[in-house]
Amino acid sequence: MKKIIFYSITGFFIALMFTGCDKKLDVIEGTPEYIIGEWQLERITVSGMDYPVNDCMKRSRMYFSSNHDARDKYYTIYQSTGLCTLHLEHTGHWEFEGGKFYMIVETEGNTTLSNPRRIEIHFTDTEHAYVEQSYNGYFGTFYFKKLDDDDDD
Repeated sequence: MKKIIFYSITGFFIALMFTGCDKKLDVIEGTPEYIIGEWQLERITVSGMDYPVNDCMKRSRMYFSSNHDARDKYYTIYQSTGLCTLHLEHTGHWEFEGGKFYMIVETEGNTTLSNPRRIEIHFTDTEHAYVEQSYNGYFGTFYFKKLDDDDDD
């Protein structure tokens, strides 16, 4: 009986080792090329609750280049005008350090930050990423999907 249990458990763990998804990341041993490109906002949660994302907000993007430049743009509809408008833009660079990705924000709009902010970029797979931010006492998570080269804005 002990042998049956032992072999069952061993077989389960061996099967588990060879089971996987081709999009899952092995970030620490992998190479960071998958960050390069354009990423579109697809979902937001605020303090754990889903926040509605309209077509204007879906114009929001993160961009990462092969020379380590980085920028993001966030769009919103202003109630006073009803127009979809660029709300906030950051520029800086990205780093891959200790198996993690970071965007180093050096400017916000037209203002150069005296203390650049370091934002960790989390990946669930090679096509989905998220960043976590605190703003005015609220905690938000911004989820992005990678766009193909032929995707339209």
